[in-house]
Amino acid sequence: MKPDLAGCFSSDWHIDATRNLEDTAKCVDFVIAETIRRADALGPKVPFCFTHGGDGYRSSHPLPIETDIMHRVRLLRRHGIESEIIVANHDIRESEAGGSVHAFVDMRNLGNAMDVIEEPTVRPVMCGDQTIAYRLLIPHIGKALLQRSGLNYRTYFKQVMNDLISRCPAGSRMILVSHFLVKEAKVGTNEYVVGDDQNIPLGDLVDPRLLAVFLGDVHRAQKMCDKPWVGYCGSIDRVDFGEAEDSKGFIFYEVYGSEIKIEFVPTPARRFIHIVADLSPNQTEGSRFFDVPEKPSDIQSWLEAKLKDYGDLKGAIVKVTIKCGSGQKVGIDDRRLGDLLVKLGAERVRTVSFDMCEAKLQRAPEITEALSPVAALEKWVGTQDYSSAVKEQVVVAGKKLIAGGE
Repeated sequence: MKPDLAGCFSSDWHIDATRNLEDTAKCVDFVIAETIRRADALGPKVPFCFTHGGDGYRSSHPLPIETDIMHRVRLLRRHGIESEIIVANHDIRESEAGGSVHAFVDMRNLGNAMDVIEEPTVRPVMCGDQTIAYRLLIPHIGKALLQRSGLNYRTYFKQVMNDLISRCPAGSRMILVSHFLVKEAKVGTNEYVVGDDQNIPLGDLVDPRLLAVFLGDVHRAQKMCDKPWVGYCGSIDRVDFGEAEDSKGFIFYEVYGSEIKIEFVPTPARRFIHIVADLSPNQTEGSRFFDVPEKPSDIQSWLEAKLKDYGDLKGAIVKVTIKCGSGQKVGIDDRRLGDLLVKLGAERVRTVSFDMCEAKLQRAPEITEALSPVAALEKWVGTQDYSSAVKEQVVVAGKKLIAGGE
C-alpha cells in the first residue's frame, strides 16, 4: 500500500566545514540520488517533498566550489520534486541576528534550486486539487527578532508555532520543521551549546495536533519522542573525531492516515578511527594490546603487527594515541607507524602521539614496615624473575649500599 504523502528531511550539511569536499560531495550526491530514487519508486501520484533544515554551510563566505556542491539540489526540482530549505543560524544576515557571529550567506542564490523559507510559513501538501496535510516551517529565530518582539526565545517560539497551527483546519495532519536546540537533546562532544534562554524544552513540542517535528541544528541523529515523532536527522558527514561514533544520514518519512513511518537512511560518511594503544602493565588478557614485550627494541614490530590486525582502516581518518612509559617510547618510531597506517588503507593519519604514563612501583604485600632493610631487600629479590646468580649479586650489592647508608 502506498502512503498518502512522503518526503525526505536533511539538515546541517556544513559543506565548507569538513576540509574534504570530495567526501562531503559524495554524501550530498547520495542524499539527492536516494531522494530521487524513493520519489520515483512511489510514483507521481504520491505528494513528495524534500526539506532541508538549514545550515548548508558553516562559514560566512563559502568558496564557489563549495556553493557548487550545495547547488546540486537543483537536480531535485529538475526531476519534478518539490524542494525547500529553511534559513538557519549559519544562513542569516548579521543585522538580523542582532550581532550574531554568523555573517550573511546569501541563501537567496539557492532560489533557482529550491524554495528558500525566511519567514514562518504554512505550506499545504496538495494531492491533485485537494489539501491533504500541511508543513509548518519556522526558520531561525535571531536576537533582533526577539528584541523587536520583547519576548524571550521560548515564548516567541510557542507563539509562532501556535499561530501556524491555528492557520490550519482542526484535525489536519501537520509536520513542523525548524532549527534550534531542544533542551533535552544529546549533542556531540564538539558542538556548541547555547544557554537555557535559547533552547526549547521537549514538552513544548509534544503537541497532539502535530504528526511529527523534524529538527536541524544538532549534528547527532536522535529520536526524542514517538507521538508526535520528535527528533533530529543530524548532519550528513562527520567533521572530526568528536563525531566518530555518531550515525550520519537523513530521514525518509511516509504518512498513512494519522500515522507516520520514519526511516533513518545512513550516508557514506567518512570514518574517524581513534586507536588507543595502552602499553601500561594493567592491561588484562584478551585486551587488544595485551602481552607487551619487555624489551623496548621489540615493541615497534609488536605494535606494527597489532595495527595490521586492527581491522578495516580503508578510507578512514586515523589518530593513534600510545600510552606508554619513557622506557617503552625509545623503541617506537611514530613516523613508521603513520606510514604503515597509510599502507593499510587509511586516507589520512591525523596524529600519532604519546600519552606518557610512567608505571608506579608496587610494593609486594609480604614486604612490610616491620622488616629490616636487608630482610626487605631479600624478600623483594625473591619475588623477581632473576637467575640465582643475579639474585645473589643484587643482594650483595644491596647490602653494601644499605651498610654505606647506615
